[in-house]
Amino acid sequence: MQLQVMNSPFNQEQAELLNRILPTLTESQKVWLMGYLAASQTVAA
Repeated sequence: MQLQVMNSPFNQEQAELLNRILPTLTESQKVWLMGYLAASQTVAA
């Protein structure tokens, strides 16, 4: 699935960068990233 400006909260540059990196991640990298993002929300709140 490709992120687009129309179906996400990201601007064009961000969507392009995410579309480049996400398909290259391993499952363990995706899990780590999900945890990192979730933890960063609790700190920022």
